[in-house]
Amino acid sequence: MEQSSQMTQKRRFNIGLIGVGQGGTSLAMTMAKVLGIDSSVISSINLSDSDLKAAALVPEQNRIPLDRDSFGAGKKRDASQGYCTSQKDYVLNKLTEIYTGKGINVYFVCYSLDGGTGSGYGPFLTALLESNAFSIKSRSDIVIGMPILPASNAGKDALENTISALSEISNLSQAKLARFLLVDNDYLAPELEANVDDEKRWAGVNAAVAKLIKRYMFTSYISSISNLDMQDRWSAIITSGCHALFTYDKIKRDESGKEYDYVIRSPFILPEGARVDKMACEIPSGESRVRDSLVNGIGCTVTESGMAGYYDPEENGAMPIVHLAGYSNLSKIAERYQNRFNQIKQRSEAAAATDRQGLGFKSIDANKSWIESQETTNRDNSAEDIFSAMLGKNN
Repeated sequence: MEQSSQMTQKRRFNIGLIGVGQGGTSLAMTMAKVLGIDSSVISSINLSDSDLKAAALVPEQNRIPLDRDSFGAGKKRDASQGYCTSQKDYVLNKLTEIYTGKGINVYFVCYSLDGGTGSGYGPFLTALLESNAFSIKSRSDIVIGMPILPASNAGKDALENTISALSEISNLSQAKLARFLLVDNDYLAPELEANVDDEKRWAGVNAAVAKLIKRYMFTSYISSISNLDMQDRWSAIITSGCHALFTYDKIKRDESGKEYDYVIRSPFILPEGARVDKMACEIPSGESRVRDSLVNGIGCTVTESGMAGYYDPEENGAMPIVHLAGYSNLSKIAERYQNRFNQIKQRSEAAAATDRQGLGFKSIDANKSWIESQETTNRDNSAEDIFSAMLGKNN
């Protein structure tokens, strides 16, 4: 028993937070508040000096500018990708300086896929820190990329950035070079009023992400039957590929009390239709069949699911958590954003055609859309080619 306790203590999660871009830094700061993480292990990387200065919880010495003369990436993914090679050693040296001696064994790299800095630099940095290039990371330490996927109201540039970045994330996951938790910025959409501004939406999603991670990483689930200990959770988290955490509500289907429906809730993108390497979950005592019901609801296949910990919800007072680890098929996720991209593109082309015919439809937005569609024809094709290639590789 003492040996087991020592192992659990050894596997305690000590978290470091790295925000890339404005959106990623905002998520990192929210996680720091909710998880009670000291500011000395929060850092921020950005092309925009003004965004770095606005990162209130990040100590000045932990703010890393990719270019002191830049005003930001301006939604241009390739603007930050150019720094992947040129600033690699500089960024690694700064992060080594920040995290040396802090005892960190889990690094969360947070970034948004709709902007320029996060989508261009975030996936690269996640894989870089996982590699041998990050000298202070031991073989047992973990790096988790946390890409934030845009909400349904995202514009064309944001969607194009997302599609291209998802291709990189898919490739890294399939090659087992990194691990990711994909954040869903549409998570709270059904519960929010239509006029809720983006800032409140993002803040709500960030808080939901942080609270779920806190419950999974720092809450003990023990019952008279079994337990989901730190060793179980570490075994799942260390798996390469994409991950998802979710909770569920159990709703009676009829008055007999024997049949239930399960409503899944998660601020993370779930692996719809994908094959999952490992599953760790804690479910009510005597209801192991719930596990299969939930997996079938998402439509994924789990190759290893022997890490089920049982607990009594009456004792713990919290909803169960399910952890799916190690999927890499992002085709259905990318298809969602590709469809939105195509709709915007079609509307833009229709508006441009109307304007050219001289039918009086000359709004500023329509003209701007037409100009952008002409200027970015090559980028449109590139996004479509990347998506098609990704679908082919994931089949």
